[in-house]
Amino acid sequence: MTDAPLISIITPCLNRAELVGSAIESVLRQGYPKIEHIIIDGGSTDGTLDVLRCYPQLSVSSEPDGGVYDGFNKGIDRAKGEIIGILNSDDLYEPDVFDKAVKQFTDNPEIDAVLGMADLFEESVPGARTVVARYDFFKDENFLSQPGTLSSPAINAHFFRRRVFSRFGQFDLRYRLAADIDFFLRLIAGGIRHTSLGQVTYHYRLHPGSLTLSGTDYIMRKEAAAEQLTLAERFLGDQNLSLEVMNACRKWHTKISMDFAGHSLRRKHPVEAVAIMLRGARHDLLWPLRFIGHTFSYVTDKETDGR
Repeated sequence: MTDAPLISIITPCLNRAELVGSAIESVLRQGYPKIEHIIIDGGSTDGTLDVLRCYPQLSVSSEPDGGVYDGFNKGIDRAKGEIIGILNSDDLYEPDVFDKAVKQFTDNPEIDAVLGMADLFEESVPGARTVVARYDFFKDENFLSQPGTLSSPAINAHFFRRRVFSRFGQFDLRYRLAADIDFFLRLIAGGIRHTSLGQVTYHYRLHPGSLTLSGTDYIMRKEAAAEQLTLAERFLGDQNLSLEVMNACRKWHTKISMDFAGHSLRRKHPVEAVAIMLRGARHDLLWPLRFIGHTFSYVTDKETDGR
């Protein structure tokens, strides 16, 4: 495969000595002949750099940065590959997906991205993985019709041509938790040409230090909801959006606002809940009726779980 395109894999990293080796090994196990693996380390002090020195094929940069999305952008700036993927330092690629993604790009030179699906797993003991969730929105071309797509774009499960970042820009550092959603929305709103592998390509690891688990914290959930509502409203104000994308953003805005308004009420924060309700109703005239049904469904589900 001397004519195989170079794949650049970007891994932002900070104090991941225990896990980053597994992420690197998941790249090596692909067996793909032309890989550039770029590690953007944010200034680790826990032995991570010692682990990285065990892999001489890596391209490593270590300096303070502005967080994971800043690491993404720094890696994109350094990448030389025609195809770019982003691997978190605590996650894993599914075996043999690089070859499959490259075949799609080679067979379809007009496409900009190959979309994949992702699992979220726990590992109570090494090698014993339990899948706790699956992001399977991208198994077909109608993923925008599925309500969870925009909240969980599983950006790491996808592969992009280098030209995507020239055309659509990089990750917006104004969004600490939702820059991946903003990036994905810009791609979809801009009419990115894509196809799907229709399979799991990526495995997110759930552990105490992960952003995924941190997202269950109330303060983190509040910040994430605020960023997502702001994003949805920004796109809803764009008159150039297609009807499909506009409807998807409106449904997403309704879902976020209902979820967080209900969460605020359950935590006895009525002023916060009312403010979110008003934001929801501003973009969906049927929001109050939907919220009543949403709340009734939640209460019914809790009662059923308690029996």
